[in-house]
Amino acid sequence: MDDPADRDLPAMGPIIFSNAAGELLEVDTDNEAGRQAFREDWEQRREELQQLTYRLGIGLIPISTNEDVHRSLISGLQHFTGRH
Repeated sequence: MDDPADRDLPAMGPIIFSNAAGELLEVDTDNEAGRQAFREDWEQRREELQQLTYRLGIGLIPISTNEDVHRSLISGLQHFTGRH
């Protein structure tokens, strides 16, 4: 599930993130270049996920926290089954 704030960070000053390995990353969200770098990293990870699921033959249904989950799932499933 995607949260728009994960892709486009709001300006909130320095924020520390940690990944699954426990590595820390500090991003100064007041800095436009820092927010842009974070956005580009997010988009790269999303592209890698899409390529992986495509290679494995797994359907990927994008769901966003600012959209209705049920409608997103129904639309995504209809796309994969060919029903519109």
